[in-house]
Amino acid sequence: MSCTTPCRIGVLAEDSRYAEVADELARHIGVVAVRAEDERLVHEVSLRVVVGPEICVYSGHGRNERRIAVDFSAPALQQRVQTGSKDLLIRACGLHKENHRVRRVMDATAGFGNDAWVLAAAGVEVIAAEQDPLVGALLRSALNRARSQGLAASERLTLYVGDAKELNAPEPIDVVYLDPMFSAGRRKAASSKSMSFLQDWLHDKYSEQDQQALFERACDVALARVVVKRSAKAEPLSSYPPTFQIKGKTHRFDVYQLGNGSA
Repeated sequence: MSCTTPCRIGVLAEDSRYAEVADELARHIGVVAVRAEDERLVHEVSLRVVVGPEICVYSGHGRNERRIAVDFSAPALQQRVQTGSKDLLIRACGLHKENHRVRRVMDATAGFGNDAWVLAAAGVEVIAAEQDPLVGALLRSALNRARSQGLAASERLTLYVGDAKELNAPEPIDVVYLDPMFSAGRRKAASSKSMSFLQDWLHDKYSEQDQQALFERACDVALARVVVKRSAKAEPLSSYPPTFQIKGKTHRFDVYQLGNGSA
């Protein structure tokens, strides 16, 4: 298959062993399956999803090429896990209390899964919901590697690729966490190349109405609280004022206590 106009994304198998998986992923995402021998087409696509022992995304070519992958064993993420109860998200979800009663958390906007991983590392069961199929594929690849590496948090993390509003969890959810990345407009500066990729790829896929509907669904699902991440100066996502806020230098967490808010 060739591109009559510039293709945004194509899926490429690292070698013939992964061709079937790459073709299936391309169909699932709804994009072009690229063959490595078709060098012209490889250079036409602006984003190349490479399927091998792991799934990763490349953008640009030559010196401008950058690689994006999800890695739950990354040193920066492990360092964040080590901060424990000092992590603002941990505190917002109530996990810093020795006698907390939180058992399950849903991260309804998982993205690259860093927050979901931190929560799972804190000892609770986590459902990470991601609506975008490409980001979901990157997450699943990373989760499979984490399990093969024997990382304990991976056994407490369940991935759901689809609309979180349509997820019917088999067990009660104590806390629902939302990070509506684009609710206040596109962030001015990405903190990493991974965040930059998420902004580029997802910025036109989620409306304010979608985010409001997700918040309302979160309030229906959560037993104890809904936690919403916001940039420091952004307006609250809801017209209802949060019960309290936990503030950092660049962002904050708005916490909405619900019926069983003691968790």
